[in-house]
Amino acid sequence: MSELRASEIDWQHPNIRTCIAAGLLSVEARIEDVRPFARHRLTYLASVSPDLRDQWECIAIASRWQRRFAEYGLRTLSPVLIGVETRHFGWRGEPCPDPMQSDLWSEWCAPFRLAAGPVVIPPIRDRAKDPHIWREVIETLGAQRRVFLMSEDDL
Repeated sequence: MSELRASEIDWQHPNIRTCIAAGLLSVEARIEDVRPFARHRLTYLASVSPDLRDQWECIAIASRWQRRFAEYGLRTLSPVLIGVETRHFGWRGEPCPDPMQSDLWSEWCAPFRLAAGPVVIPPIRDRAKDPHIWREVIETLGAQRRVFLMSEDDL
């Protein structure tokens, strides 16, 4: 069986089906599905690359999902929300790298994803085509950690 590669988006890959069968990847998940794996832990709230859509739309989506998880008593870690704070409020007036730039995005997100428990991916338009989302999914699954592709029904 061939390995999953970050450079080739393939949601039909046999390893993806194996991860679904093993319970590592949940498709059309609900917050109640995430809850047992997220209690007393941070949950990583993934986002598409900000350059693929309006950055304010990414922020609005992350904010809505963060609020929705909070309603269930769960805490999320959103690199989009942290990134926009970093960019807009800077570092004591000194120039700093803009984490919302596409060439820095994966590098910016990785430490947050590694520090959190489960990874949740909201039902963002084009998530199945986004190379950043794909990379986060395969790296998380490769570490034997859970990924939840959230259903639109839970928003």
